Amino acid sequence: MLGLSGTDLDGHIGVAGPSTAVSAVVAWYSPTDLPAIAAEIGADKMAADSREAELLGAPLLTVPELAA
Repeated sequence: MLGLSGTDLDGHIGVAGPSTAVSAVVAWYSPTDLPAIAAEIGADKMAADSREAELLGAPLLTVPELAA
């Protein structure tokens, strides 16, 4: 999960107040079974460049403790 914003969103006119920059991101309904999701979409579980591997830092089948 990633949340980004720049400081240029605040502007210099209108209501001045606290920064609108993102300070936290909460995932209420995040995926919990990455191998099952990869199987549903037909992704290669050993691909180092899959989105699941990018999230975990390694292919799904090489880090089962992180993927489950």
